[in-house]
Amino acid sequence: MKSYSYNGQKITPVVEIYHDVVPYLGGITEKEFYLDTDKCIAAWRLANEQIAAQFGDLFPPRKPSAPPLSYGHLACLGAPLIYTENGEPNVKPCADDIDEAIAFMERSREVDFAAAPACRRYMEMNAALQSAFPEETILPLAGFGVQGVITTAVLLRGQDFFYDVYDEPEKVLQLLDLISDSIIAFKKFQNRTNGVPEITATSTGIADDFASLLPPDMWPTFVVPYWKKQFLALGTESARHFLHCENVNPAQLKYLKEAGVTYYQ
Repeated sequence: MKSYSYNGQKITPVVEIYHDVVPYLGGITEKEFYLDTDKCIAAWRLANEQIAAQFGDLFPPRKPSAPPLSYGHLACLGAPLIYTENGEPNVKPCADDIDEAIAFMERSREVDFAAAPACRRYMEMNAALQSAFPEETILPLAGFGVQGVITTAVLLRGQDFFYDVYDEPEKVLQLLDLISDSIIAFKKFQNRTNGVPEITATSTGIADDFASLLPPDMWPTFVVPYWKKQFLALGTESARHFLHCENVNPAQLKYLKEAGVTYYQ
C-alpha cells in the first residue's frame, strides 16, 4: 500500500463504497433492495464478492446492513415514504401549513419508536442479515437514520417551509423546538437499541443539508441553537461533533464553530 503526505503531514485517503452499488451489482432494483429481505441478502453477497475480486485488499467491502434510510425517524412519526423502482425512498410532505406541522409534531411526542412498523421492519431485516452473515456484527437498527432539524422540517412541510421562516418565524421556532426534542429522543432510543450509551464519548453526528438553503443571517436563530443543542444532548464535551451539510457557502461556514462542530464534511 502506498503512503502519501503533504508538507510533512501524512494523508490517509478514504474511499466510500456507496450502498447504491449493492443492488446494481446484485442485479436487483433499489425498491427490491429496500423491501425484499431475501433479495437484499443475495445482493450484498454478490456485490461484496465482486468488490473483493476487483479490488482485493485495497478497498474492504462495505459491511452488510439493511439499506440506509435517512428518514427512519420521520417514518416512525407517521410521515409517508415513497418508493420508486430505481431510486431511494423519500418522504412525501404531509403538513399543508405551519400549524399542521406543529400539530403533527405535538402528536408525535407520544410515539413509541420501537412499535412503529418501519422500525420493526428494519430490526427484522437486520436480524436476517446477521443470520446470513454471522462473521459480521450488524446492529439492530443499522441503516435506520435521522435527518437534522432543518431538513426534517422541510421534509415535513415541503418547500413552503422556506416561506414559513419569513411569514411565521415564531411558529417556525416552535416547530423546530419540537423537532429537535424528537430527534434527540429518537437518537437516544436508537443508541439504546444498538447497545451503546445514549450519550456518546466518541462521536455524534448531524446530517442537515437543507440548512444551507437558509440565508446566513438566519443561521444564528434557526440553525446554530438546534445543532448545538443536539451535540450537547448526545455527546460528551470530548466527543467528536460531526456535521454533514452540503452546499454551505463561506458566509455560513463561520457559524460551524459556534454550533459546536469539530468535524465538517
